[in-house]
Amino acid sequence: MGLNNLLGGGFSMKKNESDLSAFKDAPALVLDDDSASRAILIDFLHELGFKDITEMKSGDDALQFFEDHKDWRGIILCDWNMPNMSGTEFYTHVKKDKPDIPFIMVTGRNDEESVIHAKDNGIYAYILKPFSLTELERKIVTVSLKHSSFLFTPLASETMPPAYSI
Repeated sequence: MGLNNLLGGGFSMKKNESDLSAFKDAPALVLDDDSASRAILIDFLHELGFKDITEMKSGDDALQFFEDHKDWRGIILCDWNMPNMSGTEFYTHVKKDKPDIPFIMVTGRNDEESVIHAKDNGIYAYILKPFSLTELERKIVTVSLKHSSFLFTPLASETMPPAYSI
């Protein structure tokens, strides 16, 4: 895997496709403090055809990942309940630099207060545990289409002409 792929660039997608095949080459970040939950989510992503999957167990680790990989573009699947930093707190930090990043909150919370709290924090993609492979696929497609400009717009480093020296 090349550095460009690691950083989230270099994947190709067909923007007009409405199924997952348009997005499965995008990197995915799975953020969950529970190793069993991460493993299930990663297995589902592999079954859906995702290859470039990064896993993190804390919001602090994930923020450091974004600090080290500023050009990363992909889909985030994040647990709500984590120690030290909740999923909503993590999203608040990430959206400052990447306001259009595809973000899916993965949670067991189904009460009205939690849904309102998520929406108040800008989180509109929500999937309830336990979920099926089909539900996950549908949610990823919906979120990726909504945020396709983030996934499809080339990075400045990918569009700049080579430098010339005189």
